[in-house]
Amino acid sequence: MKKITIILFYFALSNILLAQTDAICIYKVSLNKNTLNVSTSDNKIQKDVKKMLVNAINLTERFEYVLEFNVNESIFYLKNVLIEDNKSKLLPLAKIIVGKGTYYQNKVKNENIHQVKISGGLFLITDSFLTDWEITQDQKMIGKYLCFRAIKQCKSCNTAEEVWFTPEIAVPFGPLGYSGLPGLILEIKKKTITLRLASIDFKPKNIVIKKPTKGKVVTKDEYKKITDGFRSQMKQY
Repeated sequence: MKKITIILFYFALSNILLAQTDAICIYKVSLNKNTLNVSTSDNKIQKDVKKMLVNAINLTERFEYVLEFNVNESIFYLKNVLIEDNKSKLLPLAKIIVGKGTYYQNKVKNENIHQVKISGGLFLITDSFLTDWEITQDQKMIGKYLCFRAIKQCKSCNTAEEVWFTPEIAVPFGPLGYSGLPGLILEIKKKTITLRLASIDFKPKNIVIKKPTKGKVVTKDEYKKITDGFRSQMKQY
């Protein structure tokens, strides 16, 4: 009860302090300590695959992601990145490691749309805002904002998805389609990388968010079947 009371207090306070909610955020990638290591016991194929993955993971540190939001909507995307020719082949893999495509959210309509291109096809994956977060008592500062740790259990992989959000910025948005918490998500921790807020610029005028409309509309389950089909075809080669 104490934990919920504290968060509700900050949520109410943030509505007073930050009635101006339109902003542009920049997120950057950092590598976690458990990044893949090439072992002497690995065979040549394993070493080559791991080296490729490590190089792709390292490439993600050059990425800058943008989250734009107003009081009702948000959009998240990767800024254009310049990569040397000898590393350009790793770029698609590096994008997948973090999360590729454009993510749109609308809290009024409870819309969560992921626009992504795969194998030449463009898709609009529709979903609702994420729910069933477990908000913990863990706290830390990210920049000047007090943040709370929240965990969502991944049903398919039995691992916890960890994010940090701040009730001081009273919008339920976040990077990579993460949403539904009483405050902006400033950090997402994945297995090999962490995506963290680097800067935020509040705007005096309303930011207009353009909703993605191009692509075949599918649900998350339908998209999973499509990608599973691609993986099955690739195993033949």
